[in-house]
Amino acid sequence: MRKFRKLLGFFVVCVAASSSAEPEYDYVIQMKGTKGVTFRGSYSENSYSAYRPGQTWRKSVEGVVPTTYGVNAKATSANFQKISSGGELVVEIYRGSLLLDSARTSEVKAWVRVSAH
Repeated sequence: MRKFRKLLGFFVVCVAASSSAEPEYDYVIQMKGTKGVTFRGSYSENSYSAYRPGQTWRKSVEGVVPTTYGVNAKATSANFQKISSGGELVVEIYRGSLLLDSARTSEVKAWVRVSAH
C-alpha cells in the first residue's frame, strides 16, 4: 500500500507539472517599451485548417506594456497604435528565440506594423 501511495503521489505531481506548463506557439508577439504605455490594435492568425487553408483570423486587442500574445499560424502580422502620451511602444515578433521583426514609436496615436512569414 505504501508503494502504491508513493506511485500515486508521483503520478499526481507529474500530471500537475505537465498541465501547468506554458503552451508553445509558432510565433510570440511581445509588447515592450515603457512600462504602463497603453495600446490597441490587432494581429492575424493564418489558419492551418485543412477545411479552410490559408484563412486569416484577426484578433482585436487593447492592453498595457508589457504584454505577450501567442500565435499558432503559418504567418502573422500585427498593427498596434500607441494611445498613451509619453513613453515608447516596442512591438517584436519571435519564432522561438529568433527575433523576426520589430517596430517602435514614441508618438501618440502613431501606428506600428510587424509581420512574420
